[in-house]
Amino acid sequence: MDKVSIAFVGGDGRVKASAVVEIADTPGTRRAGLSKRASLPSGTGMFFDKAGAYWMKDTYIPLDILFVDRFGTVLEKQAMFPVQEPDCLKPLHVPSHKEAEHAIELPHGWFDAQGLAIGDRVKVAGH
Repeated sequence: MDKVSIAFVGGDGRVKASAVVEIADTPGTRRAGLSKRASLPSGTGMFFDKAGAYWMKDTYIPLDILFVDRFGTVLEKQAMFPVQEPDCLKPLHVPSHKEAEHAIELPHGWFDAQGLAIGDRVKVAGH
């Protein structure tokens, strides 16, 4: 799977943090996402070329999902936790509540630990 370095840029144009993300740009890679992984190193994740509703089926690690618009602006962040057993009170699918074009999954807490915020922009590093 292809990987790319992305930078999170604040309103002042300063790069706040960088991450390396795998690209999910086919139906199969989008469906699999980060499932069946025992761990996810800090500063790594997955970029989805199309925003949709996301699930934690067979996903063993807690994640944060960022919903991003077509300009790369972070619109929304939601926490997603592994589902041990089906539970009718927990949503199995996590949709964006905004007009998102893309999504990025990162280890739970990484976004906040880097001091990132809604409104920051995502750019391919070096561009």
